[in-house]
Amino acid sequence: MQEAARIVREGDAQLARYRQALDAGGSPQTIGRWIAEVEARRDEARRALAEPAASDAHRVTKGEIKAMIKPMNRISDLLAQADPTTKPRSTPSSGSASPMTLRNN
Repeated sequence: MQEAARIVREGDAQLARYRQALDAGGSPQTIGRWIAEVEARRDEARRALAEPAASDAHRVTKGEIKAMIKPMNRISDLLAQADPTTKPRSTPSSGSASPMTLRNN
């Protein structure tokens, strides 16, 4: 965002100088090309400034968080009901777990 704002500010300053050059008798064709280039860069930067930042696109609500957590509670309940003899045992060296079965209640 800061880069886009900088491009707009610099473009405004450049356009003011180009207008002065025109008033001083500079070549309208050459200065016209310069103006077109600056305006294109400046317009692109303005579009970037107008777009919402990715971080502002969506804030997660409490309700959405609860909806995400609810299925995890169900998984936790199922794991708590699992047969202790078949629950996975993690080993620090391998990081793997054995297969497990869940009881149907």
